[in-house]
Amino acid sequence: MKSKKLDTPIIPLADQLVIIPDIPDFKTKSGIIIPDQAKKPPENGLAIAVGTDIEEVKAGERVKFTKRTGNFIVLEGVTYLIMKEETVLGILINK
Repeated sequence: MKSKKLDTPIIPLADQLVIIPDIPDFKTKSGIIIPDQAKKPPENGLAIAVGTDIEEVKAGERVKFTKRTGNFIVLEGVTYLIMKEETVLGILINK
């Protein structure tokens, strides 16, 4: 069975997901840059590809996941987060 994915340069294996994390702006409205120690890790993102063993999350769904999970990679200037399905807490529903 093939993995399900949107347009992405990487295909996840088995129980892995590829997420585009919601990375907040690290500059305040007044122009102050927030230092690395004060930055909070992302907790939400868009699943753009899912491995073949994943049944609950589909490509194109927004998800909530645990903090400090997975591996960040940058491909073609885009930051991706690759994580296991077990670190996904739920699917976000837009109302």
